[in-house]
Amino acid sequence: MELEQVNVVQGPEAGHIKQPLVPIVEVAYRHGQWWTIAPDIAQMIFEKMRNGENAVYTYDWGPNGREGTWRPEGQNTTINRYVIDFKSMTQMNIDNQSKRSIRIAYIRPEDVEARLMGGASAR
Repeated sequence: MELEQVNVVQGPEAGHIKQPLVPIVEVAYRHGQWWTIAPDIAQMIFEKMRNGENAVYTYDWGPNGREGTWRPEGQNTTINRYVIDFKSMTQMNIDNQSKRSIRIAYIRPEDVEARLMGGASAR
């Protein structure tokens, strides 16, 4: 879902330019940083918010990832389960009840996918 917003541009192109923006969902992380939820999950979360509903989602850390908090019948998994409450703008881990704040940010469509641009950090 793309939204249209009017942005003010500084400099020679000053004026109003209409540009479609894409919502992303970010969760508070350590040291004042934010963790961005994957775009496909973020779209589902945003749709729930637009419909006045809380969002529930799972995150799988993958086979080489960390241990998850979901432990069905005592079995270890790599899965965490979350609910997002839009009234309080918080995400809660369903299995251990830890809470973090969330925020919704709007970015240009071309900025949704991360790109490594070369140099040492791209290796």
